[in-house]
Amino acid sequence: GASQIGGCITEIRSDSGTRMLIDLGHNLPGESSQADEFDDPANLSALLDGISGIVYTHNHGDHLGFFDRVPGEIPQYIGEMSREVIVNLLDESLNKAVRAQRKPLIEEISRKILRLKSFRTYIPKRPFHVGDIKVTPYFVSHSAADSYMLLIECDGKRVLHTGDFREHGFLGKG
Repeated sequence: GASQIGGCITEIRSDSGTRMLIDLGHNLPGESSQADEFDDPANLSALLDGISGIVYTHNHGDHLGFFDRVPGEIPQYIGEMSREVIVNLLDESLNKAVRAQRKPLIEEISRKILRLKSFRTYIPKRPFHVGDIKVTPYFVSHSAADSYMLLIECDGKRVLHTGDFREHGFLGKG
């Protein structure tokens, strides 16, 4: 994603073979002249092959745009408020689809809501593990409430994935 805005995906691997992704985002519409390579199910399937878990930094589509295409056996993690925000937005869309009697859209949105409800949630400063990879989320200011940077620890190394840490969140002026 270095040549585009959006489509955030970072892979972390341990020496023992644990593979996790940080974010699984879709390119932002209109930001890139190239198509998103993971719109092709074969490319997405190849990326997800052998993944032990996916940790999302926040609820923007350029960070979790492909969540509903992840096989159910791969655990997905997100902040609790982020999950609830997306579920509530999808509930609103579902109500509109029901009123319009758009059955295929109702089925699609319902499937996404069920998938989101299966996400595991994390709490700031409370470490959890994806295989042998230790992940500690830290709250950051961003335009999406409940955004995080992640401290990744494994194999004697530490990496700080800053996510969308910026000054434009509600704490930015502080």
